[in-house]
Amino acid sequence: MAGMLRKSLQLFSLELYSGPVRALWELLQNADDCSFQDVPRVRIVHASKYLWLEYNEGGFLLEDVRALCNIGASTKQLGQTGQKGIGFKASFVLSARPHVFSNPFRFFFDEEASCPLPQVTPQVIPAHVETPQPLPQHGTAIYLPLRKAFPDLLDEVDPTLLLFLRQVRAITVERLGDVLTYALHGPPEGFVTIGVTTRGVNHSESEHKYFVAKASDLSIAFPLHGAAPASAAVSTTLPLSQLAGLRTPLNAPFDLTANREALMDSERNARLRDALAELWLTTVAQSTTQSTDSLSIRAWLLQPGLELAQTSFWAPFVQRVRSGLREVPLIPVTQTDGAKGLLPINRCRKPDSPLLAALRLTAADLGLLGLGLPVKEYMQHLAGTDTGMAEFDASDLIQLLSLSKDDDVVKALAKCQDLDLLALRQAPLFLLAESIVWTACGEDHIFSSVPKGAPANLLRVLDKASACPADKELLKLLGCGSKATHRDVAHAIVKQTLGLTETEDLALQFRASRGAFLTADHRFSWTNLAYLGRRWQEILNSSSADRWLANRSAEEMEGLMRSLLVPSCMGLLHEARELESPYLLGCKPGTANYDRSRVLKEPPGEDGMKARLWWELVFLRFGAQVSKAETLKLPKGIFKVRNIVQHMNAVLDVYAARDLGSLRRRCEIEDRAGTTRQLEQCFGPKFEHFLGPEVVEVGKSADLAALAERLGVTTEPSGPMVLSLLSRAARAETTLQAAYRFAAEVWHEDPDCMTSAIAHTQETGIWILEATLPARCPSSRAFAARSPPRGREKMAKAGTGPSQSLPCRW
Repeated sequence: MAGMLRKSLQLFSLELYSGPVRALWELLQNADDCSFQDVPRVRIVHASKYLWLEYNEGGFLLEDVRALCNIGASTKQLGQTGQKGIGFKASFVLSARPHVFSNPFRFFFDEEASCPLPQVTPQVIPAHVETPQPLPQHGTAIYLPLRKAFPDLLDEVDPTLLLFLRQVRAITVERLGDVLTYALHGPPEGFVTIGVTTRGVNHSESEHKYFVAKASDLSIAFPLHGAAPASAAVSTTLPLSQLAGLRTPLNAPFDLTANREALMDSERNARLRDALAELWLTTVAQSTTQSTDSLSIRAWLLQPGLELAQTSFWAPFVQRVRSGLREVPLIPVTQTDGAKGLLPINRCRKPDSPLLAALRLTAADLGLLGLGLPVKEYMQHLAGTDTGMAEFDASDLIQLLSLSKDDDVVKALAKCQDLDLLALRQAPLFLLAESIVWTACGEDHIFSSVPKGAPANLLRVLDKASACPADKELLKLLGCGSKATHRDVAHAIVKQTLGLTETEDLALQFRASRGAFLTADHRFSWTNLAYLGRRWQEILNSSSADRWLANRSAEEMEGLMRSLLVPSCMGLLHEARELESPYLLGCKPGTANYDRSRVLKEPPGEDGMKARLWWELVFLRFGAQVSKAETLKLPKGIFKVRNIVQHMNAVLDVYAARDLGSLRRRCEIEDRAGTTRQLEQCFGPKFEHFLGPEVVEVGKSADLAALAERLGVTTEPSGPMVLSLLSRAARAETTLQAAYRFAAEVWHEDPDCMTSAIAHTQETGIWILEATLPARCPSSRAFAARSPPRGREKMAKAGTGPSQSLPCRW
């Protein structure tokens, strides 16, 4: 059991620390925790075969000796750094036989001794034993015969060791005939100086200046001499590790691993790190003097380098210090009254910025933006330093323009090589019509004018009364300022009704449910819809200032407009293709039990067939469905109203592309006798001789007759039509004479038509009845004279006479 314990203690002493330098730090820390009656000093002598460590403390007490001879025991109190008993075990890394001389104690440990626990079993040093260095009259000396040569052992002993030690104020290092002394002068915090004196082969003296900031247990040392160091140490009283990119030594009571060589990954350590960053910035912010060694100048040299951020634990420290430093008012600038003020670096601009010279801008101009120009003397101290100070660029100029526009400034802006158009579009530079607020261009176009008759407040238009030449130049830079076309207005109407502008929330709700209640604040407008209807062809054929919109074909533009939302009779918004037109041929379908839930709402205040026909055409162009009413009764005198012909034909053009035949079969109208007939079974007034009052009213003008014909009404007699109607006229003897007379007149006016009709009759056969006619009936003679010979022969062979009524076949 004793052998196992001896082996474990040996491994503990040798492997707890990774190298000789770490062991030296532990011995220095033990010295710093001692009690001193004079200025605390440490002397280190490094020879090829030994290391001598001497410090002027009050000397060991019995309990201190007992602590060194025990595992884990310590006499250190609260506020001291390490553990004296464990720290001394680091000496075994350097020596197998560490010696201690502290009046009146003289002893050593020998790990090769035959006792069970040689690392904690002291052996007395006889008084006659000589030492390589004179023993101090007061204090303690540690003599370590080295296991081997450690040529680099003292390389890391430098002036910064004194910055965070609690008591030691001077360290003397002797090696290879040279004596190097570091002495700390000044208070524990604030401006301190470390004197460096070299004696021996070379003799020199120098000073290292620091500003030490402290807060609670945290400390930061800002070097105020020479160039910024490439690396600095993180310490817990004594250096823990050297970090590349850290320019200011840091000290904090971090939680360490067992060998005291690395930080533990703990929340407490993260809080200490963040507190150090805040202390760094606070210290710099409180430095207001403008001397060459002031932190207001040195801060830019001492900010942590980006290479430090490659260590994940220290990345937040780098980010906070570097970003926070740009917000600290450190830079002296010239103000408008000639006085000097302080601004953060992010509010300063380089005095040699090309735009400043080109525009001849002054400190007063920059003051409008809260910017400033650093004073010349300050910039001289920062020569060659990367402060991240920006030039006065186009984005600054844009902000200046938003406050005070000037033609010369605009012209200079146009000449900028690196002009940021996106930033320029975000600047509130323009006053729009009917507005008192300066507006940024943003992503939408600003127009110089809108088409006549366009709805108001749809497009953004430059206010002509307040616009100046600078505004127009700015708009040209942004690709704006053109005249709006009907296509631009149409696009704006569609976007507004879809909720892509000011009604976005309502539109999103609608799109989610495919229908939304029409509310007062929604931007649907009958006026806007009427504008689209009136300008339909102009919209399809016009161009646009927007390249994307201008490249839309007429078909694509038509599809875009058909995405506009219109209200139904139920107060819901839909695309027109989802609803039926409320009108059919300018009439309101009156069929009983007709479901109007999927029917477009009727425009308010619109009455009269002409107005209804116009709105019906608008709805159909937007893709509305044809009314599904089973029947439609047209007004009795519809074909006598000339002012509806154009509108009716425009509507029929749309129906012709769909299914005009079906529409005809659903339409009815009253004839003169008051009988309701389908349009395809109706005849015009010219057939009155055959049908009597069973004809419909049609105006005498050609356009009205053509309209009636288009809807299925037969208005002009033809040969076949006359012959087919004779049999019908014969059944009503009162009209037969008039029918023959009419047929004769038609035959006289158009012989070819009747000839072909009779030829067709000979082939197909049509039975008619010959009624008794007066002997002197001119129509009968005319008709008989033009009868085919074969017909007369048949009639003669049949023995028919004027008093007979027999069937015959022509």
